[in-house]
Amino acid sequence: MKFSYFKQGDIREIRSDHKAKLIRLDISSGRYKFCTKRYNILELGNFVNANNVEYEFVKDNINDENKYFVRVVESSKDLIIFDKNLGGFETNKILGPSINNITRRFIEILRARLLNVIFHVPDTNSVEVLKFRFNIYFGREFFSNIEKENFTPNEWIKYRNEPEKNIPTFYHHAPQFLKKLPKLQGEFKFNLEEREEDVMNRRKIFIYFNHGIKRRMAKLKYIWEDSLWILTELRDINVLANLDVISGTEEPDFRFSVRIRCETHDAPIISKIEKLVNKIYIKNPEPKDGMWFQVKDFEGELENVEIRQTISKKRFNNENYKISVLTLKKESRGKLSDQSIISLENLEWRDLENKTEISYGDVYNTIFKSIRVSFQHILTLK
Repeated sequence: MKFSYFKQGDIREIRSDHKAKLIRLDISSGRYKFCTKRYNILELGNFVNANNVEYEFVKDNINDENKYFVRVVESSKDLIIFDKNLGGFETNKILGPSINNITRRFIEILRARLLNVIFHVPDTNSVEVLKFRFNIYFGREFFSNIEKENFTPNEWIKYRNEPEKNIPTFYHHAPQFLKKLPKLQGEFKFNLEEREEDVMNRRKIFIYFNHGIKRRMAKLKYIWEDSLWILTELRDINVLANLDVISGTEEPDFRFSVRIRCETHDAPIISKIEKLVNKIYIKNPEPKDGMWFQVKDFEGELENVEIRQTISKKRFNNENYKISVLTLKKESRGKLSDQSIISLENLEWRDLENKTEISYGDVYNTIFKSIRVSFQHILTLK
């Protein structure tokens, strides 16, 4: 069985609780998904004359894949200025309409009673809830199917209007961001959240697997008192929108993402995973290559498995935002790799995530403000 995508017009036509219930069940079953809207924006606000700027696709020599990232060509670098007193975030000529599209679509889904509603799955004991999550990630945007190495901002518009041909990949790797942390702690009063972080001994893992037509994530934690692994979270994720701002410089790119999570409770699959994980652990209680479990442990039991394990975690907070720096070890498709995920959260977002009624202005303003902070105050920090 394959899944289909919801049309936004179908969402607008939901006018009753009964219709909303049927749509929620369609999402829960995996038969229908929201298509991911993608927005790729070049940062042009730091140029004296953006029309004279030329960019190039540069081949990535670190990874084996045929991927390219965007850079300002050397001859255009004299046009770059960093002046926080300019007052304008000129990219908002494109950014504003993009955030408007994301906000309107999100509000329609919320008003259709598809989010933050608990419901039972028929003929089972399963309870599910559809929730949403906003995040900003720092990394590097990669592209493929490159036909022309150099381009202007006007040519970029044509390139990004061919999403089926040029779907970008966002790579969670931003070592240059880590160098800013001391200044962020000083200038913007981000304080390290003190907590006991012996991550290896805390033993938290994430197992991704196919379950029917759904792609699910099981989060497990080891309970020392009982000598057992327990499943603390089971969910699948549908990305509603990705808005990527591309720096074109050595600074990281960043992605604002809106995700819809279907969280499952009291389902038979939870007990099955717990029994399976504990059975494997009893046979192999020692880590291998720094991982408590390997993909091969689940052969014949779970389909298309990927395992991620937290190695280290740091959080930095100020009165408005939280920055998380997470280092993972990942095994996927026969490869073992390390991954660093750096994210920024507006603390207002966590309050919004529990509401069933949110205004257009609340959503739009908090997204725009957070993206503006990410660029003007964090990425331009020297």
